[in-house]
Amino acid sequence: MDALSIRTVSAAGAAPAQPRPPLRVAIATVGTRGDVQPYVALALALRRRGHHVVVATEARMESFVRGFGGGLEWRRIEGDSAGLLFEPEAQRALAESNMWRLISLTSAWEKKFNKMTVLRSYEDALAGADIVVGAGLTLTQTVCVAERNGAAWVPAILGPTLPTSEFPLFLLAGLACGCRCLNRWTCECPNANTALTRARTLRLPARTNGP
Repeated sequence: MDALSIRTVSAAGAAPAQPRPPLRVAIATVGTRGDVQPYVALALALRRRGHHVVVATEARMESFVRGFGGGLEWRRIEGDSAGLLFEPEAQRALAESNMWRLISLTSAWEKKFNKMTVLRSYEDALAGADIVVGAGLTLTQTVCVAERNGAAWVPAILGPTLPTSEFPLFLLAGLACGCRCLNRWTCECPNANTALTRARTLRLPARTNGP
């Protein structure tokens, strides 16, 4: 039986345990529909068990989240991390495996969004949660906010994204060139700015391990 179940199993001969109160769960995920839909399914399952669930993601996915099961509660994470993938020039670069061109396009795309505004939006999106669920692309942001708020943190990763020298992050695999040190670098790139929000906004010490 999972830890979030609102029912408990009593020991043999003991009086039935009291039902656990509903929990407030915030799930944060960003990216394409493939990055969001599995967490919508998780949110619906938790809601059926009696918990209060919100799904925090970018504005592009708002209607998708709200359209399920009578309307899940949605909260906004600023930015548009996957929007570049829908741009024709980026699609050409991907089709041609032109990683250097893709890096240039990515740099220009990211400048459209204020990084600190994006990071601060996690604070509002996850406020009030007893449990914060972090997806592969939101691990570092969610663990920082959960730590500051005293909430439990649950990483729910659909694919390997934690820093390792064994293999590169799949999105940047073409940059690693088989070098183990670059494998780790590709995994650390997406979280490069999170140290800023820990120090400036959350007033937390630097992390020495983990996401």
